Amino acid sequence: MGVQQLRDETSPAHWKHVGTENNPADCASRGMLVQAMIHSSKWWNGPDFLWQSLHTTQASVEDFVVAEDDPKVKKVVSCLTEAQEASSFLDRLKYFSDWHRATRATAVCLRLQKKFKGKEQSMQKVNTAKQNIVKSEYVPVTAAELKEAENEILKQPQAQAFPEEKRALMNKVNKEEFIYGVGRNKKNVLMKSS
Repeated sequence: MGVQQLRDETSPAHWKHVGTENNPADCASRGMLVQAMIHSSKWWNGPDFLWQSLHTTQASVEDFVVAEDDPKVKKVVSCLTEAQEASSFLDRLKYFSDWHRATRATAVCLRLQKKFKGKEQSMQKVNTAKQNIVKSEYVPVTAAELKEAENEILKQPQAQAFPEEKRALMNKVNKEEFIYGVGRNKKNVLMKSS
């Protein structure tokens, strides 16, 4: 019978501790001569209390306390993870001490966002004797990027304070783009008729 089967088919409340003096497994694990093992009643028949009635053995069995430093006791480690709600853009701006630092950091983030979306290529390949190394050099943000960052920062509290209005405006802009071909940075493709 395997350990898992014992756990599935029995309850630990029914288990009793068998001391080393009555444990037949200790005959083999602690070293016993073959000649002594052949004549050992404990090895062949198990401990004597297994052959007695249940009522007489219950009185002699004492509660067993496992020592903390017992090497046979397995230690259980459990981990708890907790999901945190992502902080908003505005919460992250609180870390900056002034407006210029906040806009500069936002501009760099917007540049990286464009780069990761494939809209900007500022990577240079440098050949060395061993391998190709991709080198990226920091380029200071431009005035146009700072202006775009300021606009993005100003859009965030507006979007948070007026979500329904923003949604309505976005739907109107999308509808106009579909009907008239109007885009944010595009000129009218079809002129509106009055």
